[in-house]
Amino acid sequence: MQDIATLMAEALAPVLVKEPARPLHFLNIAGGPTLDSLNTLILLSKNQPGILAAHQISIDVLDLDAAGPAFGARALESLSLREGPLRGIRVALRHVPYDWTKVG
Repeated sequence: MQDIATLMAEALAPVLVKEPARPLHFLNIAGGPTLDSLNTLILLSKNQPGILAAHQISIDVLDLDAAGPAFGARALESLSLREGPLRGIRVALRHVPYDWTKVG
């Protein structure tokens, strides 16, 4: 997961700097707790403070099970507290119930 978050942060950073008003949308396919997206945001914020301030950020989690996305929402809430690494960054997390056995 660390490698994925690092790769995503490295790929996103130049785009986010170049286009500070561009929305950032993560799509987690059967993503459960969305920790890859949250860790990417933490790395971006740590490596380039303020880089996320102007961006509208959303995370959509396509998952039939609600437990993982609920955990991710609680993790995001905790990470966004005054002492947290995502404090001051606006992130919307949405669970989209999706059954992968009924694609079509």
